[in-house]
Amino acid sequence: MLSMRVGLKSARFVNRSGLNRLGGSVAAFRTNVPTPWDVAADNHHKTKGQNLLEDMHRKKFVRPAGPHALTSAPTGTYVPVSDEDVQRVPEGFAGELDHEFLFVGQDKPKHWMIRDSGKLLCNLLDEYKMSKLDDLSNYTRHPSTSLKVEFEGLTDRLEWHDTEIVVQHYGDSVLPGFKKSLKASGVRNILEERPNITEDLLGAIKEKVPQTPTRIMLAGDRGVGKSVALNQAVVHARRNNWLVLFIPNGWEHAQGGSYIQPCLMENQPFPSTVAFKSNDKVITNEDELEEMELPTEVPTDSNTVFDNHEMSAQALRGFLLAHEAQLKTIPIRDTAIMNKYTQYRLDFNEAVERIMSVQSSSQNIPFVQTRAIVEGTDAIPLLDKLDGPVLKDFNYLEFKAETLADICTFGVAFRQLAGSLFVDLVNELREYNNPNMPVLIAVDEYNNWEVPSAYSYNNQRVHAKQLCVPHSLNFLSLTKHGSDHWSLKNGMAIGTTSSRYLEGLKVDYAQQKKSLPLCVTVPYYNKTEYLSALAYYTHHDIFAPNLHLHDLLGLRTFTSSNPRLLRAQGIDFVLPLGIEYNHEATTKEAEEEDAQEMMAVKRSDLMDAKFGEEDDDEFSEEEEEVLPNTPQNKKILLARAKAKAEKEKAIEAEKAAKIAAEEARNSLKFDKPSILAYLSNKDKKFLRMKDGRG
Repeated sequence: MLSMRVGLKSARFVNRSGLNRLGGSVAAFRTNVPTPWDVAADNHHKTKGQNLLEDMHRKKFVRPAGPHALTSAPTGTYVPVSDEDVQRVPEGFAGELDHEFLFVGQDKPKHWMIRDSGKLLCNLLDEYKMSKLDDLSNYTRHPSTSLKVEFEGLTDRLEWHDTEIVVQHYGDSVLPGFKKSLKASGVRNILEERPNITEDLLGAIKEKVPQTPTRIMLAGDRGVGKSVALNQAVVHARRNNWLVLFIPNGWEHAQGGSYIQPCLMENQPFPSTVAFKSNDKVITNEDELEEMELPTEVPTDSNTVFDNHEMSAQALRGFLLAHEAQLKTIPIRDTAIMNKYTQYRLDFNEAVERIMSVQSSSQNIPFVQTRAIVEGTDAIPLLDKLDGPVLKDFNYLEFKAETLADICTFGVAFRQLAGSLFVDLVNELREYNNPNMPVLIAVDEYNNWEVPSAYSYNNQRVHAKQLCVPHSLNFLSLTKHGSDHWSLKNGMAIGTTSSRYLEGLKVDYAQQKKSLPLCVTVPYYNKTEYLSALAYYTHHDIFAPNLHLHDLLGLRTFTSSNPRLLRAQGIDFVLPLGIEYNHEATTKEAEEEDAQEMMAVKRSDLMDAKFGEEDDDEFSEEEEEVLPNTPQNKKILLARAKAKAEKEKAIEAEKAAKIAAEEARNSLKFDKPSILAYLSNKDKKFLRMKDGRG
């Protein structure tokens, strides 16, 4: 029966794999009688006396953290993500990595898997920095290895073709493809695997590309781990004294925010756009509105750059929080770039003086509060709260921009200028040339910048790359020479594709490999990584520890070995396999519960018939005071009081039951009695709490 269960779900979900991937026979999926293959598999595990968790624990699939863990830990192992690493990424992790941490448990230590794609990026960062340094005494090259796991019946099978990492240089693979076999069903398997693929790729890249590639795109299907690899590269770079400008949410920069305005450019006067809030001046008619100074019209051609103020300020804030100490040591190459902001500062100072004189307020208040008063209804309390720690010591009257940290601080303080200041910052970083402190530009969801944004200006649609952040970080393009003008004197740029949003589905860099200097296609889990993930989840009580061989094969087929699908649908697939479902007992229990509900309804009807409906013949307090003192009225009032007391008692009992149910639900455990209790009520589409369990 288990074979039939696995086969039906597998065939329904992944028809491209079918029975060839699972390894069973057609008869195994069309009969309830266990086949010899099933019996042999079960007996194998019983005689072996070890389940999956114990096997993998013996292989030490979790390794301790270390300064070189992201480059030297064996592929397929898990390493801890320390609190210090989390603090290194104040922008927040890209992709769905937080979902992975929550899936295991919010209160449990964080780990992430070391895979070839992440190791390749981290090693390329090390190779680049090593090529720029004269003194290599402190640099140690750690060879890359893979976790060795033997699980009879699974690891001795041929590997799937879509579990191989592919690296291409302008469309040409840097490493010859694996030898593959093609079955009649269309399934391709790898005949010869490379145990140390990362080492082979690094050597091939050196041969194909004379210099370490500085512009890289991570491609692949949704959920395979592109964002995780990018997060690991960001953490590794910040550990090793890189300046990392990290954009973890590329889609929001094109489709999020509240509004856009033309960006302040050189040799163009900045119109006053400060919103005043004054108690002595209220605009009441159109004539006064026309007298106000409004922004001049800006032509919306392809060269016009617009600012998404909120998102630009967010990028500056995250960069400043991550590298404030380093940025304070880097002077601005040409401080004249700040001259174009002089008019805005004068307008702001004038607005503050005007409001303070009207409100008779003290000027010794934090800048964030001062800005909120000036902006009036345009103020955004949530952003003000985020800006508080950054601007706690900011003095707008005495401020003088001298370092890159000042550029970031000024952009956070004056959101209307954030986009223009972000462009200035990127220009400074592109020219920064310090071998001991290279620059890394990391952008997740980069393909969402190749489509129109959510905004229009003067009835014309604004393209995403007309916005300040995408415009200044245009390091990759759909055409081979579309981004040749963009370069870093000392650093690298990495972007990832994303299929999470509809806009990203319109652009597929995988089909434009010839335009990419280096394209890394992130694969699905291979056999070792798949087993390691299962062991990790089992260790944290997500999966049951008594998984058998047919469970493992069926689950891998069901999820296509996709990391995201394994997390999202693994429980739904595995959990019912070990449960014996008693249909007769379930039906009888449901009938008893229905009978109890019918009795409760009948009692309610009898109460209504005896005392009347809730709103019928209801006396108000005023009416009760003037009622004639007759025996009939006393009887009615007594019955009403009794019914009211019973109703209040029932309400209190219901509240207590809900509280108890919520407490029981919060303490829900995936043990067998709890699961049986859940499945026995599944036909009724709701869960009843029994004996303090769910």
